[in-house]
Amino acid sequence: MITDDLSVNSLTEWIGLFLPNLSPDGAGGFIEAPPANVAEDFPAAVQFNSGRESYLSGQQADTNELEVVIRYEPGITTAYRLSWRSAFFDIVTVENVDAADMWLRFIVVKREAGSQ
Repeated sequence: MITDDLSVNSLTEWIGLFLPNLSPDGAGGFIEAPPANVAEDFPAAVQFNSGRESYLSGQQADTNELEVVIRYEPGITTAYRLSWRSAFFDIVTVENVDAADMWLRFIVVKREAGSQ
């Protein structure tokens, strides 16, 4: 777990957090799209947790899970998406580490084969 020995010096990566743009899909639902320019401006600690293969709609799909920690930022929920190294991830969980308002820990997933 990243949070075991966390310090500001551990934040060696840069991530972006954004709310996706929602456009009507014409069938009563919405299509999510990232904003045109997502700034990766949050220093973060990023650790690869797992990867697996599955089949979605007859296609092989890879799922990658990461653990990400940033300094505490109020208002971040699972409605946000995360950008890291120009890839987009869904935020699965958001945890205020030790309820201390010091660190936020995310579990994020990236799904390949167009399932995101």
